[in-house]
Parts: sequence; C-alpha cells; structure tokens
Amino acid sequence: SRVDDNAKQFVDARLRKLPPNTTEEQAKAFVPAQAMLTCYHSTNVDYVMGKYRNLLSAEGLERLANIPCIAVQGGEDAICPPDSALDLVQAWPEVELRIPLGAGH
Repeated sequence: SRVDDNAKQFVDARLRKLPPNTTEEQAKAFVPAQAMLTCYHSTNVDYVMGKYRNLLSAEGLERLANIPCIAVQGGEDAICPPDSALDLVQAWPEVELRIPLGAGH
C-alpha cells in the first residue's frame, strides 16, 4: 500500500542519515518509532486535516481552482515523500510545483 511504501522510504532515508557511530541496536530502536509516527499522522486525516478534510474533494477543488498556489516539496523529504506533492498536482493541476532536490522536510 501507499502508506507502507512511504514508511519504507522514510526508514531507508533515516538509515542513510544516521551518524557513523550509531550501533545497529540504536538504529532499530529509533527508526521504527519515527516510521510509526509518520504513518499515524499520514493515515489519520481527521487529526491532520480537521475541518479541511474535504479540501481535495471534487467540491473542494472547485473552490481552489482559481487560487494561485506554488507548492514547495523537498526532494529528500522522508516525512512527506515527493510523490505526495505529485498527487496534489494531479488533483489540483493549477498548482505550480517546485522541488528543491537536496531539501528535506
């Protein structure tokens, strides 16, 4: 699933950025907790979006269609991978997307 893919990308990105002296035990203790938090916030739309939950519904997009928007998405963002911005552009084609390749969250 998409959440599983995002969690795997997050874990892989975190593993690449660990300090060189990090033990395997430390990495295993740290990374899964971060991945679980990311998955929780990504899948609990009510918690994240609240009253804006339907913003990207067909009705919500009609309201947004004429609003200029530039979305900036970090190319190395492990919390919200760049494909989430591509999903936004697909739903809201008027968005101008900028992806700084070396940027994170």
